[in-house]
Amino acid sequence: MIEGEIIFDKYTGIGYYTLPALSHGHASYVYACEWYGHAAKAHRFNIKDNHVEDRVTVLVGDCRIVAQEHNLVDMFDA
Repeated sequence: MIEGEIIFDKYTGIGYYTLPALSHGHASYVYACEWYGHAAKAHRFNIKDNHVEDRVTVLVGDCRIVAQEHNLVDMFDA
């Protein structure tokens, strides 16, 4: 990971990759997408608990659709 990078974390779950990317990898921002509501709720708790709420957006729904709805398509490398 490159410091200052913006990341789209598909199928983020409870933040297994999102949180380390922000706290240790020094990503500047993460869009975290999760379709399962309970996992997204737990992820939001973990984000707040790790004090990184200002550098992440949790998107709930099918990543393919949510990315289009938020104009994130073609913003990231695969």
